[in-house]
Amino acid sequence: MIFHVSDVRKRVERLCSGQFIMNFIKRCSCYATDLILSGWFALCIFQTSESLHEDNDVKWYTTQVGGLVLLICVALFVKDVRHFAIKHIARKRFFAIIWGLGILVAIHGILQFFHLFPSNHSAFPVTGPYENPAGITSVLALTFPIGVYFFLNSIGWKKVFIGLFVVLVIVAISLAGARAAMLAVLLSTTTMLTMRTSLRQWFLQHRIVLYIVIGFCIVGGIYLFLWKSESVFGRLYIWGIALSLVPKHPICGFGPNGFKSHYMLQQADYFEHFPHSQYAEIADNISHPFNEYIHIMINWGHLGLLLFAGFLALLVIQAYRQRQWYSTVVVAVIQALSVLCMFSYPLRYAAVWIILIAVAIQPWLQYLPLKVKSIPRIAMVTLCFCLLRILYMDVVAEINWKRTSDRALMGYSEQMLPYFKRLYNTTYLSGNPYFLYNYAAELNYSGQYRGSIVMLNNCKEYLYDYDVALLMADNYAELHMPDSALWYAQQTSRMIPCRFLPLDYMLNAYIEKGDSAQAMKNARIILSKPVKVNSIMVEEIRKKAEIIVSSDIIAVR
Repeated sequence: MIFHVSDVRKRVERLCSGQFIMNFIKRCSCYATDLILSGWFALCIFQTSESLHEDNDVKWYTTQVGGLVLLICVALFVKDVRHFAIKHIARKRFFAIIWGLGILVAIHGILQFFHLFPSNHSAFPVTGPYENPAGITSVLALTFPIGVYFFLNSIGWKKVFIGLFVVLVIVAISLAGARAAMLAVLLSTTTMLTMRTSLRQWFLQHRIVLYIVIGFCIVGGIYLFLWKSESVFGRLYIWGIALSLVPKHPICGFGPNGFKSHYMLQQADYFEHFPHSQYAEIADNISHPFNEYIHIMINWGHLGLLLFAGFLALLVIQAYRQRQWYSTVVVAVIQALSVLCMFSYPLRYAAVWIILIAVAIQPWLQYLPLKVKSIPRIAMVTLCFCLLRILYMDVVAEINWKRTSDRALMGYSEQMLPYFKRLYNTTYLSGNPYFLYNYAAELNYSGQYRGSIVMLNNCKEYLYDYDVALLMADNYAELHMPDSALWYAQQTSRMIPCRFLPLDYMLNAYIEKGDSAQAMKNARIILSKPVKVNSIMVEEIRKKAEIIVSSDIIAVR
């Protein structure tokens, strides 16, 4: 090939022209934006820290900080908001980023199953970057429809490559043993297939295949039900008790901590009326009903549930009307989320909200304003900086709480009490039920029982469960107030009937009151109770009961 001097000159001029440089800068900025979003999403999923009590808190803080910083950058540097959003969000590459992170989560889970990465829970081999399988399976189930979309719309070697990743995600969900995620994947995939005109027509022409698919779905659903039937009936029992709370505050609910502060009392009431229930021996502390719809109803009433369901329905209707390339993905992701909300707690995880928002905004990007005036931009930046400051103060408080509680566990409880008091008086932790319980436990350990009762009474507004009631019983027992100790011990025993410790507190209260008949009756209950998990504490309680039964009550005193 022969190059003339004029051709070389034209190419050099084109390379040096402003248009070429501008196009290059735009392309680089686009890739830089993708890289920043990918890094932020990855941190929201995989970031862990020993400076806070829970890794999930770290992920939430990262999500909120990243979102606020993104809003600040848009307000300061983006002139055409709609064009920016359509260019960087309403495109397949943005969905590819989310799908890629879903693949990484699946690989992480599979490596955990083969013990190449440690699991975060002793009872579950596959947890991903979360504390239990609910987190990893929620992320995988919501990113799966994106992978199916790319698989259906690719050809050649790309189709094979993407298909392998789709299978990889299915394997990760199966190894995690999450039936809700399996059902979500099955239904969302079916929805995507039926929404494609060509496939729908093909199924209508081959009705036998359609009937086979429907039969397979029915059989699969029955299999998932029978796979862990005890767990299914256990959740139905929890749903039944939880739903009995709804009529007490049907319109607006109990508030943001309504379930945590009322469910265990309702469970205690249930076992008081049905002491011989088959669930008495398997009952435990419950912090979530394993159903987001019931959880929303208890916390926010029928009004909250109506708003949430209306929001999801509006997203589906808007996406379906637009008939864009992302419509099937939006509908499938919302359907997967709806299924997960029936059997799990996906809304607890920050990554789920990122995926939901990324999908939910797609049908509405065209309604964003082209130009935003200076005053709204300044107001947005100011608000975001105020929220960032609040988040910073919250993170600092969490870190100080973790350091203080760790020092207390090392044997410096009394020395740490002034730090607990300072955190209680100066930070948002005065409204954190787990901090209040932690503070109350340290006060109890240090012999300040009345102060511990005060903290627990504050805690009961946000959280009232077996541990809170048992610590209350211990405080009153140490203060030699047997009637109050007995009341809380009885309540604790009804919350979780299979536990021995509440019966021991009841036994001690009867002995202190001098009620030998009730002490004898309680001792016989202890001796007749089956032991689920033997321990030194259980053996000591049973020995004390044997002494009572042998009528040597004075020796126990």
